[in-house]
Amino acid sequence: MKEYAVPKAKKHPNRLADLFFAPFCCICGDRAADSRMPFCAKCVKEFQVSLVKDCPQCGSRRKSCSCEKSGNAVFLFYYHTPEEKRAILGLKRNPDKRVAKFFGKLLAEKVKREKSVGFDCVTYVPRKPKNVRSYGGDQGYLIAAGVAEGLGIPLCTLLKRKSEKRTDQKLLDATQRRKNVKNIFYASENAKNYRRVLLVDDVTTTGATLDECADILREAGVQQVVKAVLARTP
Repeated sequence: MKEYAVPKAKKHPNRLADLFFAPFCCICGDRAADSRMPFCAKCVKEFQVSLVKDCPQCGSRRKSCSCEKSGNAVFLFYYHTPEEKRAILGLKRNPDKRVAKFFGKLLAEKVKREKSVGFDCVTYVPRKPKNVRSYGGDQGYLIAAGVAEGLGIPLCTLLKRKSEKRTDQKLLDATQRRKNVKNIFYASENAKNYRRVLLVDDVTTTGATLDECADILREAGVQQVVKAVLARTP
């Protein structure tokens, strides 16, 4: 798909590269059709549709969607179909650098198209330390690293997370989510050195976490925070 420069699958993938990188489809788990992207030939077609489809909730085009819930965050696709959810859940449960980098670079292209350039850095919403230990990584950090590489700017850890026990956001409604994220995050000392920051996360539903993190960065001295995620719940 030209708009987001998704590579076309090769008919004869590089077998030597496959041997070392063992690419698998991030949606169905089958062998990837191409060592350059984490999809099989069938799933890459479904993913291309996800990149451009109208809102599954109201049927409107993305720019005129009337059920916006995510605080105007730039996003790649909707968190709606089983395939779209598997792509995100796969990154949460198995934070794969290759997959995260692929998605991150696509998100960087989307940001270039929808927002003016000139960011000082890319930062991200840090994952719970318990989940980092359990799953072996922070998918937000890995996605943000791909975005930063795609934009050619630094990746900086400007947000930190307090080690408090909180209810998982997915178990709460919109009002409860906003209360639940209060006083979880705080800005690093060097946040004040940045004026325009791109804040990255994997998925947003109500926008509560992104809004809270953006407010914290602004309170620390950042003048403008632009939000970007891989997927948005319609």
